[in-house]
Amino acid sequence: MSSSSITKTPGPALARWIGTITLAALVWVAAYTHLTEFADLLVGLLGLKRGTRTAEAVHFFLFDTPKVLLLLTGRARSQSATPIPSRPGPNASTRRGRVSRKSSAAYGLM
Repeated sequence: MSSSSITKTPGPALARWIGTITLAALVWVAAYTHLTEFADLLVGLLGLKRGTRTAEAVHFFLFDTPKVLLLLTGRARSQSATPIPSRPGPNASTRRGRVSRKSSAAYGLM
């Protein structure tokens, strides 16, 4: 068997990875931007009248819990997708710190 038949090109795997990340980001943004409508729908399905204390507490819970989970998931996924050198050099820890601070600041803006 020749070595050329064993060698794989990274093209299709890279394209699939980029496609998956793009799709996940689009789903994440869609879910994040429609949280209010989702919470309104569920409060209505529960038969609660909007404006009462109970309905507002349920709405807050249904709106805020998925929002926090989406933000934590997005931050964790972006951190794991950040390339980190396999052989840490003298600047590896500072590079990781800069990436972490920048992504933390970006999620703080949402």
